[in-house]
This record gives sequence, C-alpha cells and structure tokens, in this order.
Amino acid sequence: MPTRHSSRTLAVVALLAACASLPLTSLAAGNIIVPARDLRDRGAADAAALLDPGEPFLIVLDADGIDPTQMPAVRAPVPSGPDLSFVDALFRKLIGRGAFGGLVITELEPP
Repeated sequence: MPTRHSSRTLAVVALLAACASLPLTSLAAGNIIVPARDLRDRGAADAAALLDPGEPFLIVLDADGIDPTQMPAVRAPVPSGPDLSFVDALFRKLIGRGAFGGLVITELEPP
C-alpha cells in the first residue's frame, strides 16, 4: 500500500462564494482557503504566514481569480483579482516558508 504524506492545501479561490461549495471535509482536515479578493488586504507575507515554517503544503490556484487583463483564458473571469506580479510574490513567500509539494491550477482554458 502506498505511503500517504500529510500536507495541507492552501487554496487561492476566485470568490468567497466558491468557498461554500468546497467540501467541508477539506476544511475539517485543516486546509486553508484564501479568497482572491482577500489577498490584496492581507498581502503576500501575511497570506504566507498562515503556514507554519517548514510545513508541507500544496497550492491550488483558481486561475479565474487572477486579473482577467493578465489571465484572459479562464472559464469565469473575475474583475479586480490580484495581478501576476502579486501571484509571483505570493508563491515566492509561500515556497520560502514551507515545504512546497506542488501546484494545481484550475479553471484555466486556453484557446
């Protein structure tokens, strides 16, 4: 039987409403959900501080939440999302803080 590694997921989602549709078991498992609209208020360093130093984690990025002028090939663009320079800063802070295990990008639909 394969070994299961314990890690939390830091999900960056487009809308707070999207959080309601996420399985409660994900939240109960200790996963962290950060709505994209909250990222500007929190800042990259504050969002990264949600993880304990050295903690293993996986990032799930909902591409719909990124500024649609910079990420147009998505299913449901959301205005006023963070731009790619902010996403870059966030990833750098996160990867520098914990044990980065991978990245999942959702809702990306290139032509």
